[in-house]
Amino acid sequence: MNRFICTFFQWALTFALVPVFSLFVVSCKDDDKDPGPEPDPEFTITALDPDAGAIGDIVTVFGSGFNPDRTQNRVFFTDGVEATPILPGSTDSTLIVEVPEGAVTGPITVQSGQRELTSTIVFAVQDVTPPLPLPAIDSIVPEAAPVGTEVLIVGRNFEQEGKEVTVLFDDVEATIVLVDGTVDGNSWIRTIVPESLVPGVVQVKVLVDTLETEETFPFTVTELDDSRVIYWTQENGEIYKASVNDQGVFVRELLYDASDGIQNTWGIEVDASNGMIYFLDQGAKAVLRADTSGTGTVETLYDASDMVDTPADIVVDFANNRIYFSDLINIYQGSTSGRTAEPLSVLYTINSGSGIAFGIKLALDNNNNIYWTDPVSFTVSRGTLSQETPEILYDATDGLESPLNLAIDTTNSKIYIVDLKASGATPGSIILQGDLIPSASSAL
Repeated sequence: MNRFICTFFQWALTFALVPVFSLFVVSCKDDDKDPGPEPDPEFTITALDPDAGAIGDIVTVFGSGFNPDRTQNRVFFTDGVEATPILPGSTDSTLIVEVPEGAVTGPITVQSGQRELTSTIVFAVQDVTPPLPLPAIDSIVPEAAPVGTEVLIVGRNFEQEGKEVTVLFDDVEATIVLVDGTVDGNSWIRTIVPESLVPGVVQVKVLVDTLETEETFPFTVTELDDSRVIYWTQENGEIYKASVNDQGVFVRELLYDASDGIQNTWGIEVDASNGMIYFLDQGAKAVLRADTSGTGTVETLYDASDMVDTPADIVVDFANNRIYFSDLINIYQGSTSGRTAEPLSVLYTINSGSGIAFGIKLALDNNNNIYWTDPVSFTVSRGTLSQETPEILYDATDGLESPLNLAIDTTNSKIYIVDLKASGATPGSIILQGDLIPSASSAL
């Protein structure tokens, strides 16, 4: 009986423990199973702080899925401009960078491993370039001068890299010779007083691009000393004016050229009091006049219809409003007002014109005498404006070979002759001096 009870008890205990053991075995198998790799975190860009800034500013990119190792991430601004390096303090949800040189406004792109994402948020790159300082004039040296004079403008902030500098006298732009940088806190500009200005006070200002001096600086344009001004013609039809300014600088200005209808200019006379020049045009076969400013219309006084053929030289008696000009043969007389006031007439016939290589040159004195060179007889002669019989002053016996031109000094009673020497040790042109009233003892 006891044996039976013991056996039954063992059987019952075994039966009762089977489920528990099975459950334990199953539980152990479940705990040992490998769940596999976890999915990558979501890759996002959620914010930019700030979303606007200048080159060099610090920006934090917020999001998720960034590599915790900051060196394994890359941040690009628009147009592929990379911000390097990723700064310390960055995490898998924040990347800290500096706005790089060359960055422009636009979205930001983040690369992390094989993943790349461009933000929908735009980062605005701001220009924080400091405003340029305004130019200022402290002085002008000299403070008064005639047109054509070079002056020095001393001030501040004239030379700024890449900026165009302009100088205005009132509203007239001046020619700039040189702009120099800051020296002892000052900048300076060398510029020329514009030719078109009239005497009087003008206001000077300097512009650096669109920035201009807040206050203008007064400058006085003075009268030009006519004794320091010369005019001349060139065979191509150009007429020039030049002056020597107060600094001794030679300033040249083109007054008239072919665009004014001039062809081949010869000779010139200046009426400074009335601001007129008188000259000849061989191409147009005309005697002309124009304003000394170079802005007037060229006026024809006489032309081929008035016997003008090959004009060579011109002199003007301004006191009596008379014109005298020559060609290869004759000396003519007329009025400074032209044919409307008086027709041309022959003052003297000098030669036949045969075999002449150059024209007759003229000069006047203050005693109503006219002087000329004769390219045929190679003489220098004198006549009167009242057409008295002319006289030869100098010829080959005085050493003349081929007189080309002449000038008169009435005050000192002297005559100066340009003579072309074809012989001697030094052939060429020389200037000879003689008396206006030759005597037996006088010589060239």
